[in-house]
Amino acid sequence: MKLQAVFLGIILTIFASINAEEKCCPMHRLEPPIPLIIDTDVDISDLMAITYLIKSQKVKVHAITTVATGMAHYEFTAPHVLNLLQLLGKPTIPVSYGAKESMSPVGHFPNRWRRSIDDLMGVKLPYNMHHASTLTSSDLMTKIVTTSPTKVTILCLGPLTNLAKALIDTPKISQNIEKIVIVGGAINTPGNIMGKFNGHNNTSSEYNIALDAKAASIVFKSGIPILLVPLDATNHVPVTRQFYEELKDQENTIAAGLVAQFIKPMIHSQGGEKMYFWDPLAAALVVAPSIGYYKTESLKINFQTGKAYGSTVVTNQGVPITVTTNVNSELFYKTFLNTLCSEKN
Repeated sequence: MKLQAVFLGIILTIFASINAEEKCCPMHRLEPPIPLIIDTDVDISDLMAITYLIKSQKVKVHAITTVATGMAHYEFTAPHVLNLLQLLGKPTIPVSYGAKESMSPVGHFPNRWRRSIDDLMGVKLPYNMHHASTLTSSDLMTKIVTTSPTKVTILCLGPLTNLAKALIDTPKISQNIEKIVIVGGAINTPGNIMGKFNGHNNTSSEYNIALDAKAASIVFKSGIPILLVPLDATNHVPVTRQFYEELKDQENTIAAGLVAQFIKPMIHSQGGEKMYFWDPLAAALVVAPSIGYYKTESLKINFQTGKAYGSTVVTNQGVPITVTTNVNSELFYKTFLNTLCSEKN
């Protein structure tokens, strides 16, 4: 009896220690994947971000909505995404065509950039036999948000036209959106507009916001929690030869091979233009927020015609938005690389 009592005591002690560890260390518990909608203008940087998120175990992509007010022309948007999903083994994720026209049409990306994206910079993707959704991007967004049993995160990689339209048409969707992560804006750094924009040399604004400033303002004022990933943050993650070489050394998955193809021409700094992991950084911040450093700023969009049209302005008349001010670059590169090269899917 004495031995039985001792044995029982040992068992109870083990169970108690396990329970204590679970209470003290919640990271051991598996968190459900983040329900996610990706809204994209189908730039190469966007496709890299989508590839990363499809590979990640920490998100579940419920739909990819496209918008034609940014980089890719309308007819190439949904097909490029569908074919990417075919390559990645996820051909049935819903994909939609989105807005053709900006709510505030004042300019566009340089035509040579758009043509290169329409051609995917020469990268070939397999054909996906599944068709795009019969719903528009704003309607598909609305359907998924309103029917989701849990709040949805929306990652916006291009101009905010689709989301703004969804919020105008169905304001109640804001109640079931966890947060909006936006690639866009320039707070304490110069913008990235090339040449004349809206008739002026604009050195303050960033394309995704300026291409549909009205839509951006609607989203900013929606009351939904927003994480802004501006040039201030993305300037810390350039596309480097070192990353390319490391990716090539570990190129053991379809995802890694595809991203290597995408960035190979970028490391030669085409036309002297430096390239950054704009959209992959935002994608990584959805999965691993600890990569970033943040500050709440009161922001509004400048609508005044001139060289600062479409800029993100810090002002006490703005709305509070969480801004990514800086990032742990080393941790980003490691996270991005490891996910792309992981055998898990």
